[in-house]
Amino acid sequence: MYKTKITIRGTVQHVGLRVQIKAIADGLGVCGTVENLRDGSVLVSCEAGRADIEEMVRQIRSGTEFAVIKDVLVEEGPPATGMEGFEVIRGDSSEEMLSMMATRTKTMFGVLATLKDMKQGQNQTNETLTEMKQGQAGEGPRRSEAGPGRDDRCDKVRGRQAGRVTGERRPKP
Repeated sequence: MYKTKITIRGTVQHVGLRVQIKAIADGLGVCGTVENLRDGSVLVSCEAGRADIEEMVRQIRSGTEFAVIKDVLVEEGPPATGMEGFEVIRGDSSEEMLSMMATRTKTMFGVLATLKDMKQGQNQTNETLTEMKQGQAGEGPRRSEAGPGRDDRCDKVRGRQAGRVTGERRPKP
């Protein structure tokens, strides 16, 4: 049995990460605790066999739903002390609530900025479509710029297609 500290940095608080880590630990039989730290990181203190700890770290790095993990620091500590079960340590409820509100507000502003960018893109697309429609309405029949003879071939194809629709037979040139 090894005692290990795992520090997880990034957008990792108030996104359900501690609950996910507890589920991972319970599934692997890892004992210990997980808690939020004041610096915005999450700390896991755990005891288990080396293979179980390595698997836990692998799952934390790859399988978190809403967290944006930038760094995972794993430090092996002193010999195991005999921890039992796995517990989520929660801080002062008012402090956790304020921190959660700050995180959610930051996320909300990010979503609003994205929506604003999307709206600007939509407006530009609408303007371009309007310009294209106005340009087509003011022009006569459009001619291809692909080279001489192309327009004649297109007209012939259109004529053949029109003939099929109306049942007329047009002589081949």
